Amino acid sequence: MRIRRFPAMAAAAATAALAGLLGPAAQPAAAAQVTTSYEMVTAAFDNNPGNGAESWVWVHAGPNTPVPALVEYAFYDGTTQRLYVLEANASATRDETRDIWRIRACLHWPYPRTLGCGPWT
Repeated sequence: MRIRRFPAMAAAAATAALAGLLGPAAQPAAAAQVTTSYEMVTAAFDNNPGNGAESWVWVHAGPNTPVPALVEYAFYDGTTQRLYVLEANASATRDETRDIWRIRACLHWPYPRTLGCGPWT
């Protein structure tokens, strides 16, 4: 009887050892933070921030950035929002109640007064 149980126990032990080597399953890509930049502006969003919000968005204007800097972000229904930073070397964050689809970092250039943005991410 012990001979019959050995293959089943060996398979269970091998499965447990393999699971220990691989670690926990990776999160889906949609749950990972997405980061982008344009000139001196960095922006990010996370649809699973771990703080109880549905999503989170962040923008940072680097040192000597002509401000305002902003992140423009779109939801899956096509509507967009903007989050501004009004000082150089500063950041702003916002929690949202729905998932963010994509973002782009932008900068209001003072001369000529135009909005420059990186690609949608």
